[in-house]
This record gives sequence, structure tokens and C-alpha cells, in this order.
Amino acid sequence: MRKSILVPMLLLALVSKSVAEDVTFSKAKYSFSGGSIVASSISKPYEIDVDLSFADSKMSIRSKKAGKKVSGFSIEIPYSSIDSISVELSMRRPLEEAKGLTGPILNMAIKTTDHWLAVKYHEGASDQSGPLSAGVVVLRLDKSEYEGVIKTVEARAGKRVAILDGKAH
Repeated sequence: MRKSILVPMLLLALVSKSVAEDVTFSKAKYSFSGGSIVASSISKPYEIDVDLSFADSKMSIRSKKAGKKVSGFSIEIPYSSIDSISVELSMRRPLEEAKGLTGPILNMAIKTTDHWLAVKYHEGASDQSGPLSAGVVVLRLDKSEYEGVIKTVEARAGKRVAILDGKAH
């Protein structure tokens, strides 16, 4: 009697374990320019902290908090709507941004790499019968999460992420 109960319970545990759980990365920043739907009053590029989540059928980008310049927002992109995904690595010198607060030797010695994720997608019908609009989402990924994001989006979306090498700033 015990064996007959144990076997179905074991199978149920294995099946439920194989269903993928949502994966969330919490150190990403959504990057956008003024005039966007999210922030129409901002005139220069701006970043906001977001949670980047991957579910079974879609990726989601949700703002962590609304501010004076940006209202709260949520973007959901079904994997079937993704046309391409790329990551660009760009070098910059953060002390250069301090505008003369440091010496030139220190400026030359310190570099950092930014990891930019670009997701190109379409909305609507992909055939000739209906309207089709395209969009691009750009996120700056944290150095501690970018490799995990690449592996997760490739596994969930079933698309290869192109790694682009940007020029140093």
C-alpha cells in the first residue's frame, strides 16, 4: 500500500519541479529618451531602476517606484514578439564625468564597462493582414547580473543574444 502511494507522489514532485519558475533580476535600469510614453516631460536621456522578469511566455519590465519625472510603468513582451536581442559592452571613464575633480592620470587609470541589453520586438499581426508596430527596449544591466540575464533570455526566448563590442568613450 505504501509503495502505491509513494510512486504517484514522487512523479508529481518531479513534474512540478520541471515547470520553470519566474526569474527576476533587480539591478537593471531602463534607459529612455525624452518624449517617450513613460516620461514625456524629460528632454534628455534618463534611467530608472526596474525589475526585469522572465516567465514561461514573456519578459516583463516593471519600474520599482514612480518619481517626479517618471510615472510607474510596466512593459510585457511575449517571446514570440521578439525579433532580436543584443548586448553591447561599452567602456567609459566614470571620473571623466566628474569634470575636472580628479587629475588626468587617475582618469586614465580607472575604467568601467557598461552592459546594454537591447530587445527589438514587434506588436500586432506579423503577417500582411494587420497592423504591425515595432519597438526597442534598452536596459543597462548590472555587472553582477548580465551573464545570468543573457543565459535566461536565451533559454526562455529561444533566441541567441548577439554580443556587440562598443567603442570606449
